[in-house]
Amino acid sequence: MVKQAFVAIFAAAFFCLSSLGEDRNGFVMVGKTAAPPVIDGKLDDSCWKETVTLTPFVLTKRNAFAKDQTKVRLVCGQQHLYAAFDCASACLDPTSNRSHEFKREIRSSDVKNMCNKDECVMLIVAPPLKEDVAFEFMVNANAAVSDAKCDGPDYWQARDLSWNAGTTAKAAIGNGRWTVEMAIPLKAFGDTPKTGYTWRLAVGRLNKETKRVSAWQPMRTGLH
Repeated sequence: MVKQAFVAIFAAAFFCLSSLGEDRNGFVMVGKTAAPPVIDGKLDDSCWKETVTLTPFVLTKRNAFAKDQTKVRLVCGQQHLYAAFDCASACLDPTSNRSHEFKREIRSSDVKNMCNKDECVMLIVAPPLKEDVAFEFMVNANAAVSDAKCDGPDYWQARDLSWNAGTTAKAAIGNGRWTVEMAIPLKAFGDTPKTGYTWRLAVGRLNKETKRVSAWQPMRTGLH
């Protein structure tokens, strides 16, 4: 069983993110936007410049910062939850001559066990009205999406990979970094952010080059 850290969401001017799991570590306010981002993987939309950045990332099961750091931003629109991941990657630095080490094999969405093959980012959300239920969103550098409905207490083993949220994602690869933008329909959660509600959330990254898993919230086991 893997433990999680999650976040909270309020639907007036902001929604908040707090932690899922035994530590309940981390809390952040997430703003609402009337000008949602264009999902193109570039992260150059004005809404991203006005959001809180979730960083640094720490290695799961270890009290150490990740070598390749990750920055995550979140914003809520009328119909979608938006997420942006900015992932530093030493093997994508042209001077290192190591781009062949970067793993991005899967190109089609809804492929099982994407995390076993490719560099991925992960977002896990648990709405307050869905007791012991979480929703997982995994995206690789080809913008392939793997989403799942997870029932507790063992969220990983109980993943339903046939569940599909209709998530839109795009990715881009640059010098020394790769980026992901995703838009998740709020209707997929069966709930919408409301003032006073707390939604739990975990954000993580699976780095195949370093063979490490990292997350914004310190975790003693894994992301789930």
